[in-house]
Amino acid sequence: MFDESTIATHQHMTQLHSRLVHALKKRGQGYLGEKLTKDVVETIIDQLKNRSFQVQKVDTEQDIANDLQKIEVLTRQQFASLKGLFQLPNAAVIGPAGSGKTILAMWRLKSLVDAGQNAVYVCYNRALADVLRLRNPDYREYIWNVDRLFSQFCPEQRPTQELNEYYREVLPGLVMDRADSLNHFDAIIIDEGQDLSESQIIALHDLLKTDAVWAFFADWKQDLYSAGNGNPIGAEVIFHLYHNCRNTIKINDTSNNFLDSNIESMPGMPEGEVPVVQYSGSQVTAAWELAKQWAREGSIAILSPFKYENSSMHGQLKGHGLTLSQDVQDLGKANTVVFSTIKSFKGLEASCVIVIDIDIPDHNPAFSMDDLYVATTRATARLALISDRHNVIKSYENKIK
Repeated sequence: MFDESTIATHQHMTQLHSRLVHALKKRGQGYLGEKLTKDVVETIIDQLKNRSFQVQKVDTEQDIANDLQKIEVLTRQQFASLKGLFQLPNAAVIGPAGSGKTILAMWRLKSLVDAGQNAVYVCYNRALADVLRLRNPDYREYIWNVDRLFSQFCPEQRPTQELNEYYREVLPGLVMDRADSLNHFDAIIIDEGQDLSESQIIALHDLLKTDAVWAFFADWKQDLYSAGNGNPIGAEVIFHLYHNCRNTIKINDTSNNFLDSNIESMPGMPEGEVPVVQYSGSQVTAAWELAKQWAREGSIAILSPFKYENSSMHGQLKGHGLTLSQDVQDLGKANTVVFSTIKSFKGLEASCVIVIDIDIPDHNPAFSMDDLYVATTRATARLALISDRHNVIKSYENKIK
């Protein structure tokens, strides 16, 4: 989008005069460059000192990418979906990772709550619900993980069987049984719909008032729990998103290569840096070194297919002056790196993501192609994949080539 040599970063402040002259010449204004003497530059600086203005720091394309993430820019498909959501009572939005589904879902929730409606946002991932509550304090009471919401309706119940069966089948059944006696909602917005069981979705639908709003968001490629059936239950109209507006172009392209997919980047997204694919005999050392190197570029997350106690990071709570936290609400805190399983980080994002303990997809039950898809689409600026096995790294390097 621009010639990097025409941008002055903090690293160029000591050569500002030559940088400005160079920029003018590159932009076809060479004659102005000749007039820009050091005395003129000093005069400009003196004048600016007495004016009220703001300087926006831009260091690298990664910083630009981070800034872009803060500006909720939607593609044409997203605008069309948003318009449809506001006009139609029962709609579904299906789109790839990074296409803006959660942004749309939250905007829909806020519009309904602000209009005085009894609305609720429901997702599967508890960590996602916690982060959204933290980031949207005025709407925290309307944001729920499905298990916590159903448990609130049946507070006296305690699981007596395997937890997965209880939360996916037994508890939703109890909610359905007493739905008539519960307060019903004017609107329910479901995010991560592919992760909810059919029983959970039907139970939520039973909690709607007549002629209520039902919005269903999903990405069938992120069905990490094999719970979805590919059918947006309750939706009369389906909208599709096509562009990735989270990852830089190079991260998105690399993810496409790994997954043999073809998800397009949103027009105007920055190029960014090619993801790091690295062999290391010590994944811990490599992860800490990258985290330290990227520490000033925004939030950092280390992801693994395994829980902390079974991962390479087990027992490694500090490194290179940084602290490791397992609380996703610490994401973005100074000198803090957040550790999470890939599954628990679904729906979330970080400026820099380091994936450890990787394998060749589907060669290990803990690391499927869906896990790889989620892991490689969480980073907005920097992505690294690390393994202590040469054959694994070679397989990924071949994909990049």
